[in-house]
Amino acid sequence: MASAELIILNILKIIFLIIGGHIALTKIVPMLEDILSMVLKPKEALEGLTSLISILILILVGTEIIKLAAGTEVQVLSYLSIFTPALNLFMSLIPYISWILGGLVVILGLSGLSKK
Repeated sequence: MASAELIILNILKIIFLIIGGHIALTKIVPMLEDILSMVLKPKEALEGLTSLISILILILVGTEIIKLAAGTEVQVLSYLSIFTPALNLFMSLIPYISWILGGLVVILGLSGLSKK
């Protein structure tokens, strides 16, 4: 059984991780969308790109929450581990998604610059 101090620290880490994820989704992603809107003119492409970034943030936050919850050894929090296989699948796709997003940004950026 984990000590009370370890449980409290992991729960506080989870809370601050949720706060950080919320800030990233509500403040940073919209700022990134504003910056990218200058380069990427198709609105659908911009919305799709920011949606993928938001999903990536949610997956990363979820993965870390499950790791921290498992460290508490509290039975109720350990039930979050049922989401581990799905999150592991998404985490294995991240390198491929990053290549696709990088290529998409380059292609759309070049097409946006060539139209000017």
